[in-house]
Amino acid sequence: MPPIYHQELQQIKRQAAQLTQDNQQLFITPEHLLLSLLAAECQATPFMAEHFAAASVKKELSAYLKSYKSDSDATMQELDEPLFSLRSSRIMREAEELASSFKAPVNSLHLLWALLQEHRCCAVETLVRLHVQKEKKSADSASFNLNDECDHVCRDWCTEIEALLVRSGSQRPTLMSLTSEKRSSNAKYWRKQLTEASKMLLNNQVIQGTAVERVANTLTRSWANVLGTDRPMASFLFVGPRGSGKRSLARNIASFLYNSPERLNSISLGDFSEEVRVSKLLQSADSSESDSSQESALTQVAMEYPYSLIYLEDVERANSKTMDIIHKLLKHGHILDAQGKIVDFRGNVIILSLSIDPVFFEREKAVGLRSNMSGPSGTQESYERLLMEDLERVLRADTLGLVDEVVFFPPLTDQELTERAKILAKDLCENVRRQYRIELSLDDSVYEFLMKRLRDLGKDTGTLRRIFTREVSNAVAQALLNNRLKAGQNAQLKGPENGEKTAEGQAISVEALPS
Repeated sequence: MPPIYHQELQQIKRQAAQLTQDNQQLFITPEHLLLSLLAAECQATPFMAEHFAAASVKKELSAYLKSYKSDSDATMQELDEPLFSLRSSRIMREAEELASSFKAPVNSLHLLWALLQEHRCCAVETLVRLHVQKEKKSADSASFNLNDECDHVCRDWCTEIEALLVRSGSQRPTLMSLTSEKRSSNAKYWRKQLTEASKMLLNNQVIQGTAVERVANTLTRSWANVLGTDRPMASFLFVGPRGSGKRSLARNIASFLYNSPERLNSISLGDFSEEVRVSKLLQSADSSESDSSQESALTQVAMEYPYSLIYLEDVERANSKTMDIIHKLLKHGHILDAQGKIVDFRGNVIILSLSIDPVFFEREKAVGLRSNMSGPSGTQESYERLLMEDLERVLRADTLGLVDEVVFFPPLTDQELTERAKILAKDLCENVRRQYRIELSLDDSVYEFLMKRLRDLGKDTGTLRRIFTREVSNAVAQALLNNRLKAGQNAQLKGPENGEKTAEGQAISVEALPS
């Protein structure tokens, strides 16, 4: 399929051809392309205005092009229009490939990115030299190594351009960016990132260490391209009770790969449990229907967000035909929409989320999805050994075999929940310090009280958040309202003593400390 050019790029190509003819030259060179870019009003204009010494570049390149003419006027007369030089042809091909990866028409930003890859040409060397001279306020080009500066400056510019190409979730994951593939310095950077992936994925309130380890290893295999190219970038089955951190880890994966937690698109397969609604998953991307289910259709999400994380929750409630669709997606990396068009999922990370009863992790003998192994400290391998047979009955063994990794999320222990409560407390203390200049500290009795309440109401992160807000945050707010806490003070929060019973929201006491 031939590349589609944005209208602005068609204009830039015409300007480059006209510039070539005006200078009586046969071939469109990178210098002609850059001058046409600088003269056009296009998507790349703000970037060029910020980073390039445009007036000086135009002056130097114009003088450079006027310094030579074609030796064969007869040959020029035989051509309807100038030809692209080999180097310019390569630039255009790279721009087309970049635009194709973003599923977008070729525009001026794609062309500028490709042009900066050719940083040994006069056009880009002039750009970099004038930029460095301006930054270093030095007119002496001998004071720096131009080749080294071209490598460094062009790499930074290309990275910024890639960031500008983000449009409704269409940016490739930074981990898999073309810049990373082509430049060894970025490859080293991502090796370092993946080495520390476990630590990064544990940020932002995720405390499932063994689960994170499995995810990090799978992302490393994906980066090394040993999983195959005809399937989603990575696929997981998350298994655990509600409130065990499955969605939080998914959000961190989106941040790690795509630099934004907003790149997580969630679809509840329970909404498509009825057979008559399964077809809505294959909603055509150009459909004019206004049905609200269209907004969460699987193919619709993939078309609008070709580089994102798709989180399919409530798998246990999915219709058998829905699971057939998921099976094809995992096996082939694409499915057909309602109009028979191929929808590609190879740029997406797919997560199937299955919720099970937490008692599975508490009983001693495995009898089914509601039974469990002894103790809460089992390993991922031990959970897999006991539960895999039941999972195969729920999801079909062949579908389960297509998932890159199965990740188990056991119920959180008291120690893990205490760590989670300390994260909530840290956020609260920072907010109070920023707004009121009040230094808060929490006594251990506060955490003991919270754990006791959790044993009664349910040990999950959602319940913990509600109890923390209801008891701890409310205590601070009441103290501020009653003027028991004043700006610039220090204060300590304490839990009830000797198990004394108190009304809801009044268990935590706030004591002002001497300054």
